[in-house]
Order: sequence, then C-alpha cells, then structure tokens
Amino acid sequence: MKYLSMIALALVGAVMIGCSSDDDNIDTPKQPENKDNNVVTLTTTIGRENSDGAKTRALAPTGEKTFAVGEKIAIVYTNTSNQIVKGESEALTESDILESGKEANFTFTLESPDRTKDVTYIYPAAMADANGSVNTGNLATQNGTLAYISSDLDLATYSGAWVDKKSLPVGLLTNQLAILCLALKDNLDVNSLTSSITGLTLSDGTHTYNITRTAGEGPIYVAMLPTSNATIEVTATDGTKTYAKYLTNKTYAASNGYTLAWKMAEVIKGKFSVSSTKQVYFSTGNLQATTSNLGSTWTWAFAANQWDKVGEAAANTSISGTYDSEKGKTLPTTSTNGTVDLFGWSTSKTYLGISYDNDNTNYEGDFVDWASHADVKAAIGDGWRTLAGAEWYHLFFNRNTSSGHRYCKAKVNGVFGVILLPDDWQTSYHSLTQCDVASLTFSDGAIDPSGKISLEEWNSDFVPHGAVFLPTTGQRRLDKHSVDAPDGRLYYWSSTKGDTETGSGANANRVYIDANGVAPNAGGGRKWGYAVRLVRNVQ
Repeated sequence: MKYLSMIALALVGAVMIGCSSDDDNIDTPKQPENKDNNVVTLTTTIGRENSDGAKTRALAPTGEKTFAVGEKIAIVYTNTSNQIVKGESEALTESDILESGKEANFTFTLESPDRTKDVTYIYPAAMADANGSVNTGNLATQNGTLAYISSDLDLATYSGAWVDKKSLPVGLLTNQLAILCLALKDNLDVNSLTSSITGLTLSDGTHTYNITRTAGEGPIYVAMLPTSNATIEVTATDGTKTYAKYLTNKTYAASNGYTLAWKMAEVIKGKFSVSSTKQVYFSTGNLQATTSNLGSTWTWAFAANQWDKVGEAAANTSISGTYDSEKGKTLPTTSTNGTVDLFGWSTSKTYLGISYDNDNTNYEGDFVDWASHADVKAAIGDGWRTLAGAEWYHLFFNRNTSSGHRYCKAKVNGVFGVILLPDDWQTSYHSLTQCDVASLTFSDGAIDPSGKISLEEWNSDFVPHGAVFLPTTGQRRLDKHSVDAPDGRLYYWSSTKGDTETGSGANANRVYIDANGVAPNAGGGRKWGYAVRLVRNVQ
C-alpha cells in the first residue's frame, strides 16, 4: 500500500554571515504554530543577537531551509513480524512541495507495517543507515560550506504514532545538529587565517569531523552532533603550517548555530606524551628575546626555525644586569643590541632570566613561567607553558611510541641536536639510528650518515609527521661572558625548582645532554643561561 504523509520542515538554524566572537551564543527555537489540524510549520531563527536585538540568522540566505524537488526522506517503521524496516519516500516533485517549500507531501510504500508502533522520519534520506539508525558517519567528512551542509547533512528527525492506526503521522522535523561558523585568527588575534586554511579537524573525544576545503574566503562551517561540557580539540593547516586550539566545557546544542572566532596557535603538529594522561604540542622554535635599545625593552618571539640558535653571538655574551630597588629585581642591560636565547631561571627576582647575575642568590623566588609573563604573552599569545622536570623525563624515557623510539641524535640542516619523535611516529617515515642511547657525542664523526638530515629531507620526511628538533645550545657562562659547547651540549630549562631554593646553591631542574649522559630532569645552578622551549596542552 502507498501512504501519503505531509511533513513540515523545521529550519536548521545557523547561517552566520560574520563570525566575530569567541563567546558561544545559544538561542532557543520558536515554538511551532498550528496552521490547521494537520500541518504544523516552524520557522527557526537561530544565532547571536544583532545590535538591534533582532535574531535573524538562519540556514539559507532567504532565512529558511526548504524542501527541494528530487529530495527524499527515510522512514523507519516496525512490520507485523516485529522487524525494524528502513524505507525511503518517492522523490519530491514540484506538486509535492507546499508553502514555498516549508511543507511537502511525501509518499511511501510500506510493507506490512505494524500500525501500533511509532515511525521515525530521517531527513535527508541519505542520513539514514540500512538498519534504520541515523548515519552519523556522513558527518565525518565535510567541505566547510553551508551549501554542502544544507543539501547533504541537514539532519532532522521526527518520531510519532500512526493516526487512528490508519495514517502516517504528520510531524515537525526537529534538527539534530549544531552548526559552527568559524573564523580563525592567529594567536595574537591580529591576522585572519580563515582564507588560507585547507584542512581542519575537530574532535570532541567521541566524534571527529574532518573538513577539506579549497583556500578562499570564509567562514568555515562545521555540522556536528550536539555536545555537553565537552573537551574540543581543533587543528587546522594551510598545507605548510599547523595550528591548534584546545577548549574545555563546551556545549553545542542541537538545532542551534554558533558564530565563533577562534585564536589558533601555530604549533608543530606531532603529539608528545609528557605523562600517562597528558600530551603536548611543541612551539615552532626556541624562545628568543631581542633588544634594540641596549636592554631598555625586549621583544619576544619563537625562533623562525627549529634549528635556529644564537650561540656566542651578541647579545647572549654581552648581557649584564642592574638591580632596580624600586622594582625589587635585577633588570638586564647589554652593551650590544641583539637577540638572547639563553636565560637564567626565571623568578620573581629577575626579569625572565635575561639578566647577567653571577650569584644564584639573586635568582631566589618563585618560578615565573616565561609563557605567563605579560610581555611574552603579548608577543606569542596565551596557552603556552614550560615543561616540568618530570614531564621532560617522561618524554625522553617513559612514553610509549608506535616506533618504539623516543629521540635520536642528528644533524639537521647543518646543526647538531636531538630529534624528538612524536608518539605516533612510524619507522617507515625515515631510517634513523643512534636512538634512545644513554649518551650523545655531537660531532660529524659521531653522527651516523643517516642522522645527517638535509633541509629537503627534513621538510619531506619529518615536518609532515610532526617531529621536533632540539638544537644543541651550550650554556651561557656568567663569569666569562661566553657560551660553553654551543655545538656539543643541550641545556633546556624546566619549570621545576631544585632541592635548594635559596642562597648561593639555589638550583632548578633542567635537561642536560652530552657525551656523559642524557639527564632530562637534573639540577643546575639558576644563574646559568639555558634554552627555553615552550609547549601547549593537547589533553
């Protein structure tokens, strides 16, 4: 038998012409209005309030989501054998579409339906699985456009009872998706990234949505299943650079649209476990401070490349310090303008460890994370931090990786150092030797040929898979104004204070690697100048 049902389509709300806020704006759809005894039509306007207080955002440019010729809807019903059956309507014709597309007559052919059991409509039909459930897998791959969501992913459902056990129910489809309209910016909230993004992945811990798009004007639209207090991880790429964002306690409700402007930090795409429950992304280079007025002011940045280092060049070797009694700390000065990338341990008594001070006593005080200081945040954005000593130790010695390797000795683009391999590194990416060894000698004769990696090899074999390179840095000696072993040792600060906090023996924990051993959580005098590499949390 053929059954005819009239369905009213609830609008999937979410067109957001201009994404402009990091705030989530949730609006409650209007209640349905009874047009007559059989058909109910709902126009939903969802989004954020305009300045005039009107809520005018909706899925289609006309402000409505409407049925179209050729569309089908799925029906899920129970037959007299108590089996769940999924069927599809006939394709809509012009004569089936009513009320300018807000309503439509759908015709179904059902086989032995049990009219005592409710039926469910799933729109569009392509969103229904053969077993009658909603095919949420269709959401996994999208192209970031509103048109695609409107035509292929506009998931709406309705369940209801047969009318007098004779006729299919007339119902109002309810939208099951939240739609995000994304404008992406750099971590300083200065430059737009949206037009350059070609790939975006969003995960709520249960579902992952992959957006592949052609670079161009935005915004970027993502249709997703609703979330409640979810942790959201977002990565994006322009084909060369990788950006990341991590959000917590996010609720995106069904049948709602969200205009969001997210600040995205550029990161190295590899994920590295620093404990049994936590992963991090690394910054794209070591932290640097530059002065052009002999130390009166400093500007902060990440090194342009992972292998970049200052070494014995100015201003690493020309730093001195002057105690400022009013500010209660030693402030750095330098006889030569330039860039510093070796710092004493950052405490409340020093300005982020730049200062020359040949006395550990002057580095007493609580740790001040470089990434938390207002001057640094103004340059690199928020969300960064310094690894603790135990996290460095886990990174080098305790984490589980797909390849079985955690780090390898190498010479990358002519610079000695250590490659940190991400958790999911595969040995097929590049043949590496001298990995996970107890001590490392950095010299051409001590580096296996496979560990001498050209810039071309680095870009082709390592960058796409998220490897991190820690260059040898040496240590800034304060008594000689020189740098020890800039090509033979690695020194990187942690955020962990040592066993002595005060006096001339005040120390803190740092990474130390050379021919004598690999010590990723060893104590060192706070006055010594070591490198800083920042991270941001993944989970």
